Amino acid sequence: VSLGPTGSAEPDARLIDEDTDDGVTVTSLVTGFPGTMQLTAQGITLSRPGFAAAWIDFDGDGIFEATERINITGRIVNGVNAPITVNVPGTAIVTRPVAARVRFGSDSVSIASPTGESIDGEVEDYLITIARNPYTNPVNPIDVSGDNAVSPIDVLQVVNFINLNGGVPTRLPLPANPVPPYLDVDSDGWVGPLDVLSIVNFINNRLSGGSGEGEGEGEGEGTGDLGSLWIAASVPPVTAASQSDTYSRSTPDVMSSSVARGLNTSLDAFLAS
Repeated sequence: VSLGPTGSAEPDARLIDEDTDDGVTVTSLVTGFPGTMQLTAQGITLSRPGFAAAWIDFDGDGIFEATERINITGRIVNGVNAPITVNVPGTAIVTRPVAARVRFGSDSVSIASPTGESIDGEVEDYLITIARNPYTNPVNPIDVSGDNAVSPIDVLQVVNFINLNGGVPTRLPLPANPVPPYLDVDSDGWVGPLDVLSIVNFINNRLSGGSGEGEGEGEGEGTGDLGSLWIAASVPPVTAASQSDTYSRSTPDVMSSSVARGLNTSLDAFLAS
């Protein structure tokens, strides 16, 4: 059994050698969005079934980890198989190609690990390039407006989008709509309360003790100063879980209490001043 029309025998799978890898087709992959992988196989019989396992080194650390395994269920058939969904994390490396590995054979147990011996089959390795999420600001993810600053305007644009879409997390389309605004702060392919929370937390942290260069004229008066709110901000870490997992799309009240509290404390105090 083999992937593609050419079966290449080799003692160890390597990215650069003289074998022919021709059994895997990967669509364009974008951080935060699902892509597809399609396998072409041959040599499968009733007594010699086909199974496949695949990994993509999304974090580019040179290790195929368990969390980077692609979910392939059931048996593989001869010829072109149905597309396999590849869920690309928002944290995937986009600055350079990353490795992908597909193992194929008649014994599902022996190919369950990215390395090790198998009684038959083939291993194919590829270098693939993952595209950057077009809805996330490549310079500063929380700068929704793309004006090189972080302000309540960024919060308002995300909140307005959520409200216009029924108040629930919304999957963004590909190809992308024109940007800015860069609505997907955490780069998970969705716009929801977690995107709002990232910006609110940043602004509230600055109001409670940070400072920065303002983009308005003069300095604000009252609660907080303008320079603390309109900030030529450094890029903060975004580590929130996927919004599609955290919030139900059928639940209208997705503006979580933590987001509401953030909007109603120091940020409201500034806007009222």
